[in-house]
Amino acid sequence: NVILWYESAIVRGERLRVPSPGILTCRFKDMTSLGGYVLCVVLFPFGPFLRRAPSLPGSAAAKEAPLVVLVHGLNNNAAAWLYIARRLTAAGCIVSTYTYSSLFVPLQSIVDGLEKHVRQLEAVPGAGKPVLVGHSLGGILIREWLRRPGNHARASGGVTLGTPHTGSKLAVFAPGALAKNLKPGSPLLQELEASSPPPLPCVSIVSTFDEAVLPSFRLLPPEGWKLRISAPLGHFSMLFSASTANILIEEIEAMPEAAD
Repeated sequence: NVILWYESAIVRGERLRVPSPGILTCRFKDMTSLGGYVLCVVLFPFGPFLRRAPSLPGSAAAKEAPLVVLVHGLNNNAAAWLYIARRLTAAGCIVSTYTYSSLFVPLQSIVDGLEKHVRQLEAVPGAGKPVLVGHSLGGILIREWLRRPGNHARASGGVTLGTPHTGSKLAVFAPGALAKNLKPGSPLLQELEASSPPPLPCVSIVSTFDEAVLPSFRLLPPEGWKLRISAPLGHFSMLFSASTANILIEEIEAMPEAAD
């Protein structure tokens, strides 16, 4: 968090401004950031039990509900989506979670796994085009999947939460080869930046207090994406935030294919 305030002081962004640090603000930020990390750690062992399989209910009304695929971030699992998955379900969405291992697995293999997950959904009778939602690295995985030929026509839209679209300085401290893809200027990020935006609704939800993506302007999405600002919470805290869930539900309902 100290690095966050330092970066905010020396880097001034026009589209994403971090509030000036005050004593109470810093304490609130520290507590919410720590709370998000603690929740993810406590819930992590329950990840295998909280996975949502790619399936649809049998009723015709349920089959017309928006289909959402949730993709977690680095060193996390399906448990991180516990709150948001429940909110989406309560809003009438059909939710499926894609999980992967962050250790010793190449990024393209993880994207191949996402491809397999989407194909399983497409094989379910009555399934519509899914909205892909990714947190942190999950958003980069979704962008890479959408970049593959023809995939943009198989989705209703894409939403990222706290995704370092142009990398993060803190990626150098993250263990594992997978984190190298999040370093500013990595080959993957350069390829994504050079690619054309997918011709479908894409939204990036960010927090101005995200301590994991530094400098904060690296949260800004590519050209053609819609930017939404959530409540000022930490990188993992936004996964348990009503503000984040409300924005996500609002954007999914606004996507034509998902609404149909």
